[in-house]
Amino acid sequence: MPDNGALLRTAYRQNGYVTAQQAAAHGFSRQLRHHHYRRGAWRHVDRALYRVLEVPEHPDEAVTRVYLLARDGTGRPAGVVSHESALYLHGMVTRPPDVVHISVDRSSPVREIDGARVFRRIVGRTVGRALPGRSPPLPSESVVDHGALRVTAPLRTVLDCIAWGLNPDLVTAFERGLRHDLLDVDACLGAVDDLLRLHGLKLLHALAAALSARHRTINRDLATVRDRLASAGGYGRVR
Repeated sequence: MPDNGALLRTAYRQNGYVTAQQAAAHGFSRQLRHHHYRRGAWRHVDRALYRVLEVPEHPDEAVTRVYLLARDGTGRPAGVVSHESALYLHGMVTRPPDVVHISVDRSSPVREIDGARVFRRIVGRTVGRALPGRSPPLPSESVVDHGALRVTAPLRTVLDCIAWGLNPDLVTAFERGLRHDLLDVDACLGAVDDLLRLHGLKLLHALAAALSARHRTINRDLATVRDRLASAGGYGRVR
């Protein structure tokens, strides 16, 4: 028995998209899926992926489409949104890249996807330092959930952009990440050694400047708190 409510919940969570496997799990047979496509309720997008037209358009649809197309042999999503696309989803840049960036495991059957750049790397293992080379592995702790999508964590995203020679406005990305507490100051400082092993020294200086600015802000706020406590009496020695 088809469960239209469950299918719609899946579609809303995925910005309008459902895979054929997901539709089948909700009771929609191949014939019923084809029926919805023929009457114009669904659009067949690509490789067993449908767009349920009842769900309103969403600005992140392109990212979701690529994410759902990057499937493993069992039909489950096998990719991680990464690089400039991840910066955009985290709100660290305001303009989406021209193509969707997604990382898949080196052993993944995923190859090329229209409108996407696919990065092949070791995914899901706890290995090495942050940037052991031009193709850094992607440990599972460097991935976070963003709605229905799996996305590289903010600091990892910035490091990936540097490692692959991508050059969005990383200075602004750092500043926005620090301002909105997406990046941890200590974690950023811990990544400096890895950045130094790359050629992007200009970006390293930008990182240092952003970190210094954050520290200045913190110190200024602490000084204000100390002054107010001291003026309240008896708290002049607060440190």
